[in-house]
This record gives sequence, structure tokens and C-alpha cells, in this order.
Amino acid sequence: RNDINGFKLYFPLRDKSHHARFITNSNHLEGIHNLNRKDYDYIILTKSSKDRLSIGCTINSINSLYGGVNVSIGVINVPHETYRLRDYEYNWLSNKLNINGRIISLMDNDRTGMAEAIWLRNTYNIQPLLIPSDSGCKDFAEYYNKFGIKYIYDKITDLINNKNYGTKKIDFGKVQEDSALPF
Repeated sequence: RNDINGFKLYFPLRDKSHHARFITNSNHLEGIHNLNRKDYDYIILTKSSKDRLSIGCTINSINSLYGGVNVSIGVINVPHETYRLRDYEYNWLSNKLNINGRIISLMDNDRTGMAEAIWLRNTYNIQPLLIPSDSGCKDFAEYYNKFGIKYIYDKITDLINNKNYGTKKIDFGKVQEDSALPF
């Protein structure tokens, strides 16, 4: 309908070679209404509604089960991995951070996801967080399903407590990129 804006329908069981898996009339950041603070320590930028919801639910569960991680974490997603964040969107997100806050990207563990993470880092200095390729997981939701909340909690706590967590080479075809945080 012409009078309905901002919807996205997902059909995960459709054969994507013959039918569209998404029907949408929007092409903008998703989850912005959930970023209601102006003092986030971290904003995680991911590539899908599924991952945004999975990360958000995991953070809420950690807060309930373990008393939280003593930082404020917001989660937002781009509509797809080839989306190019606009300057005004980056500035808006940056204004949601506290003075030491950081935006971190968590894209899929595939060629397209790595390309987006590298572009975000090179364009806006957004630090990529990578799911280890040897985990056998493509995205955060799969990682959570495979390893569980306690493991995720320990990894998040490790990352927060050690802000200089280290770097890892990303083998992106013929290009070696560094300065990614291993998750």
C-alpha cells in the first residue's frame, strides 16, 4: 500500500533462486527507535534484523542472568550488507555515544560481510568485530546457538575488560586487512 511506510517482510524458507526472500519498502537503518540514550559505551552495527534482535535479547539475558556487563550497549542494523552508511547516519550514531564510546561492526563471516566491515572501518574508523572463521558460524545468531549464553557472556566481558584486545589479519582475497577484534 502507498500509505504504509517502513515495512520489511522476510520469508526464510523461500528458494531465493526463484523468489524474493524479502519484500520491503524501506532502505534505512533499523532499530534506531531503540537507541534512546545519549551515553552508550558501545553501539553494535550489524547487518540484519535477526542479528540485531539476537544480540539485543542476549544482552537483556546477560543483564538478567549475570547482573549485566557494567556498560551500556546499543544495537542497530543496516538493511543489508552492501548498504553504505551515510555521513549523517554516522554522525547521528556518534552523537549517541558517551565521550569514550565506540561504534563496532559485527557483520557476517563471509566475503560480503568482511567487505562491509572493511568499508566501515576504512570510511568511518568503525572497528570490526569478527566471528572466528573456525567456529563454523556465519553470524551472531548461529554463534549464540552453537556456544550458548555463558560463552558469549565470557567473550563480551573479556572484550570490555581488555579494550586493546588485539588485532587479527582478515584474509580478504588478495588483500590482507588488520585491526579487527576477534570475538
